[in-house]
Amino acid sequence: MTQRLYQRLVAECSNKPPEQQMIGAAFLEVVNDLKVYKPYCINHPTSNETINKLRSQNVDFDLFLNAVKRQFDENRNLNITDQLIKPFQRIVRYSMLLKELLHSTPEAWPDHKNIAQAVTYIDLIVTQTNEDKRITDNLLKIIEIQNSIIWQGEVCIHSLSLSLSLSLV
Repeated sequence: MTQRLYQRLVAECSNKPPEQQMIGAAFLEVVNDLKVYKPYCINHPTSNETINKLRSQNVDFDLFLNAVKRQFDENRNLNITDQLIKPFQRIVRYSMLLKELLHSTPEAWPDHKNIAQAVTYIDLIVTQTNEDKRITDNLLKIIEIQNSIIWQGEVCIHSLSLSLSLSLV
């Protein structure tokens, strides 16, 4: 998706006068692809838990991740879990970039309407993703609390875990 957007932006900006550059239109062409970030973001905490569990249980995995970090992380401050949130942060940055572009673009400009639409669509994806993540986080917290309740010596397990499974689909 990022590569496709990049190629589209290069095509729009190369050898065209500014009034013919359709930046908003380029974003609109890939906006539906941004929806893949929704399940990605919702599952981010589970990914982090899995990585942390694997690191603690598998020395070779931990050594591998440390080696990769040393080799590819320029500032050596970000670990793999920090890197995993970057794709979703990219969408938020797209929104901020487009809002600034919209603010700086005259309403009569040929691409103004496209830029405004792209901002609306991307903000909707961000809002929906954040809301779905909030709901998922709350359900996970409820399950955690539920599983900590002991009833007559047994851990209470309820159909809420089924609800969580269905909400993640």
